[in-house]
Amino acid sequence: MTPLPEGALAALARSSPVLLCLDYDGTIAEIVDDPARATPHPEAPSLLRRIAARPDRAVLAIVSGREISALRRFLGIDDGLILIGVHGLQILWPDGTREMNAGAARADLTRLRAWISANVPGDLGFRIEDKEFSIALHYRGAPAETTSRVRDAFAEFVKDNMSALTLAHGKCVVEALPRIAGKGHAMRALRRRFSGFVPVYFGDDLSDEDAFAAIGNEGFSIFVGPERRSAARYRVDSPRDVIRALSELATAIESHPCPANRA
Repeated sequence: MTPLPEGALAALARSSPVLLCLDYDGTIAEIVDDPARATPHPEAPSLLRRIAARPDRAVLAIVSGREISALRRFLGIDDGLILIGVHGLQILWPDGTREMNAGAARADLTRLRAWISANVPGDLGFRIEDKEFSIALHYRGAPAETTSRVRDAFAEFVKDNMSALTLAHGKCVVEALPRIAGKGHAMRALRRRFSGFVPVYFGDDLSDEDAFAAIGNEGFSIFVGPERRSAARYRVDSPRDVIRALSELATAIESHPCPANRA
């Protein structure tokens, strides 16, 4: 990875329409101990509104492991953007159309809920996030001596017993979700739908690697965080740098002539 060049996205926006995809946690919101308090960067909502206001120059999508309802609550934006939740299993299009698909995984998810009730301690800092179409085990607040035992047992149960589910590992979380899920699938679907737009994807977690790979060398894949191995081409240090790049992008988009004003 190389540092994202200053002004690179603004230059792109002046020459081509952009398919802008953003992860949420760790990308436009800082990582916090309590996921329910992961509010977006203060400048993020207004920047997203500015970008979404020019659909001729930018398609804007939030691509997250969170449920769409949580994204709407945090961002407070209903117009102009695509919300993709639970790693692509939930999609809310700008016209209000919803798509939801758990495939054949409902029975496995029901069995996993029963296993969790019997095997995950309720008083040691573990937190279960049940998103209907997937189930995540958060262990950021659990003691180290217990974390590996519970996390590994969760993963082994899914691998050995859940043919319709797969595992996704993130920062202090392991999630069981349908095999049809994945941010890479979502990215490829968006690219097919908006084939004339150059893809730009910001993400910070292991779950974003499939989306980076889906872009390859045909757009801007940007990892958010300290240097590590990644399929992303570029890197920025933190959500603050994401906001800086989005501000440059929004200004460039706004300065581009509207279709009605072209000769």
